[in-house]
Order: sequence, then C-alpha cells, then structure tokens
Amino acid sequence: MQPEVPGAHGVMLGRAAFYNPWQTLGLVNSLVYGDAPSGITRRKVLEEFRVYGDCVLGIHENNRPNIRDVFKPVLNLFHSKPGDAIWKRNVDAAFHECGTVKSLLEETLGAIPDWV
Repeated sequence: MQPEVPGAHGVMLGRAAFYNPWQTLGLVNSLVYGDAPSGITRRKVLEEFRVYGDCVLGIHENNRPNIRDVFKPVLNLFHSKPGDAIWKRNVDAAFHECGTVKSLLEETLGAIPDWV
C-alpha cells in the first residue's frame, strides 16, 4: 500500500485537455507541482508542433495522417482568446488548400493577435 501523496491523484483530464489544452496542460506543472512557469508561449508550441506535424504527414497508407488528422490536437490552443473563432474557421477552410502544417499556420495565424 502506498502512502497518500498531496495534490491531484487519479484525475481524468481528457476532455479538458482536448477542449482547452493551454489552461489544462500548459500550466499543470506550476499549479499542481509548484514548478516555476516555463515561459513557453502558444506560438512557440505551434512552432515546435509544425516541425513534428510536417514530418508525420502522409507516412501511412492512404496518405494518412492527413493535415486535418495531424492538426486536430492543437486546434483549441487559443480557446476563448481574441480571434479564436475566426482562426478556427480559417483553419477549417485551409485544410482543403494547404498541404503542410507550415503553410496552414502561415495562412491562418494572422487571425490571432500577436500578444495572445
């Protein structure tokens, strides 16, 4: 039997992490474990994700994963921030035109103010 450990224990975060990843996962280390904030920004996350996303596009049969499959985990990164709804609409339209995560971000990220 293990001793009680202070903090969150056995918590389900799946839906919260999908619908509001920044609030749920971006701050978890400082809020739960008391670590210093990392200082990483949403745009830095997307920069790193672009490298990953472009590497995995179409590596399986039937050209899967496609751009929509790859980008879905970060679509809610700007949840409830200025420009979020417009950005999501632009991303949805760009799925038909863009073949890389880089081109999708170049095409759509202008809808989000730089300070977000």
